[in-house]
Amino acid sequence: PQVVTAFELPGCVDMWTVKSSAGEESVDLTTGQHAFLILSRTDSSMVLQTGQEIMELDHCGFNTQSATVCVGNLAGDKYILQVCPSGIYLLEGADQLEYLPLTDAT
Repeated sequence: PQVVTAFELPGCVDMWTVKSSAGEESVDLTTGQHAFLILSRTDSSMVLQTGQEIMELDHCGFNTQSATVCVGNLAGDKYILQVCPSGIYLLEGADQLEYLPLTDAT
């Protein structure tokens, strides 16, 4: 592979890539390309949109205010599920469809 750019990821604890079928012009699901790279830190998350360039998404349906526990695709890559300590987010592309808050059982 050819490395075009390199950058450090300070404080990154975990990372995931997910596909999207929500009309991102630069993403072709038939080739297996991923649409988003989610980076989890101890106290926040960063969402990067992939394509010709990698750009950080500041305003999107993903939770970026807390760490991410897990992210994955559902229903043939149509939806994205993000699990955070505060709740579960269902997204279609970068648009949030549902939020299910998790409450402490004690």
